[in-house]
Amino acid sequence: MSSRSKRHHFVPKVLQKAFCADGDRIWYAARDATGRYSRPELRNTEKTFWERNLYTVLEDGLPSDIIEKRYFGTLDDYLGKIIPDITKHFANREAPLLTGDDLNGFREAMFVMATRTPDFISSDDDLVTGRELVQGVLSETQGNPELENTPELRKLTRELTDDAILRAYGRNIRVRALVKPNPKIIATLKEFSLRWSIAPERHSYILSSLIAYRIGNGGSNGLGSPSMEMWMPISPKIAAVLVRDPENKIPLAVRDQRDHVREINEFAARKSRQIASDSEKLLTSLCNAAPIAPDSDKP
Repeated sequence: MSSRSKRHHFVPKVLQKAFCADGDRIWYAARDATGRYSRPELRNTEKTFWERNLYTVLEDGLPSDIIEKRYFGTLDDYLGKIIPDITKHFANREAPLLTGDDLNGFREAMFVMATRTPDFISSDDDLVTGRELVQGVLSETQGNPELENTPELRKLTRELTDDAILRAYGRNIRVRALVKPNPKIIATLKEFSLRWSIAPERHSYILSSLIAYRIGNGGSNGLGSPSMEMWMPISPKIAAVLVRDPENKIPLAVRDQRDHVREINEFAARKSRQIASDSEKLLTSLCNAAPIAPDSDKP
């Protein structure tokens, strides 16, 4: 048990690498107790974008890092291979064209990145889910003398007052649901085309705890919305974009506009709790522009 991983990076270090300013160090800012962003500081990526026991599940009633190692470890390895390959294509002045299983895999990876982050859920969701689980089991035993006085039910009654245990139950449900394939979502993702947005000279995308964010463009930002786009910067200069383009009118790679890059960055900073960049100046500007707390609407 002592070797169990407890520090779980939700923004993989392989994704942070492209945004580093000095070796393995990245300009980083997080919201403080007041909800405001702290002053940006240069931090090692080992100490950024992580949360204790974020993906810990229960195996035979004990905490386990099986999901963190086997599922997210595999996803992070995948990103660590494909992102350098993508950036290499752009360095050679060609936009990568992903097709077939490669395209499906990247689209699904983007969706998982959008949902794996703590910014996707309320901090109280795990507690609420765990409490509902225990309350549900207890309610099923009411009026049944054979079940009401068992050691197991007395244990559950005690656990109903222990927030830490309730959070563990709720987290177990959330994480296992997160990694379970959803055929409906997988089918919907196939409706999206993968495009690349390139930041203009002297302008850059930031990295945020939101990771991949859904933009409604005036409509709903739900996966089924025709106007929804999903953006995931993979370097300061390159963002992967999922967009519905049934008539194939949008070029494979598009040169973004300066004002739109700023709009995208401000959206990410507004919706996130942590942001990072290879530029202290850019990050400071966004920290000053962001409101005191993230918007209440989920990304």
